Amino acid sequence: MVLFLPRYQREYDQYVKANKLADPKEAPNNWIDEFYNIKLNDGPTSLKFNKVKSNKTGQKGFETFIDISNLEKGHHLISIETRVDYLDSLSVRMIPFVKL
Repeated sequence: MVLFLPRYQREYDQYVKANKLADPKEAPNNWIDEFYNIKLNDGPTSLKFNKVKSNKTGQKGFETFIDISNLEKGHHLISIETRVDYLDSLSVRMIPFVKL
């Protein structure tokens, strides 16, 4: 299953500002892990993100692949916790899906 998280530039700018980085290139490669906490059926996931640009919309974002091959058939839930304004608050998105 492919998961696309849009607007990485906003989160990147917040990370740079919150960490008072003089040069944005100083940000570590895994900075995005501090913004997104993604769970599958309330369990932790270990995902690698790639920066991409959508061929259909031109929108930039992060793409990751979630392996659902071991899931039983039926209803499942992906939850995405996003740190808003860097550690000040959280936004949670729920994505229900059915494996047939």
